Amino acid sequence: MFDHGGPSNDAGALAKAFKLAAISAYGTAGLEFVRRIIAEGADEIGETVRNMVAAFIETAAPAGSDGQIDRAAQRLGLIAAAGELATALEIVPWRAGEAHDAAAWALAQWIDGRGGTEPDEVRQAIEQVSREWMIPPEVWKTENCNGLDAWS
Repeated sequence: MFDHGGPSNDAGALAKAFKLAAISAYGTAGLEFVRRIIAEGADEIGETVRNMVAAFIETAAPAGSDGQIDRAAQRLGLIAAAGELATALEIVPWRAGEAHDAAAWALAQWIDGRGGTEPDEVRQAIEQVSREWMIPPEVWKTENCNGLDAWS
């Protein structure tokens, strides 16, 4: 989806141009990244990446977050670590910290979009039942909680 059709105002032509550019520039940085990691010593870099991911989780994931948040932070932490390594190895022209900051921003946006740091099921239940109701237990379970754990 495009905001506009590009210079020629033709979204189809723009999509084809993007596809051609992606095919012709495929893997340039990625292949060099793998070559450099192997040359630098994959075992040592592996430990560095694990430490970078742990540090990302520590700084970017809110304390006391649900496991769902931690798992998302691990994945984005790996992306941040790869970006920071690519920066340090001079594969990309980014400034130090830029990949970390972008991944932290993405995590914050995701958390905000999902509605907070508590378990998603709890948030869904609270949204579904937002005030006190006086109803029979079976109706509560089948109608109000609609497939969620009604008794937690």
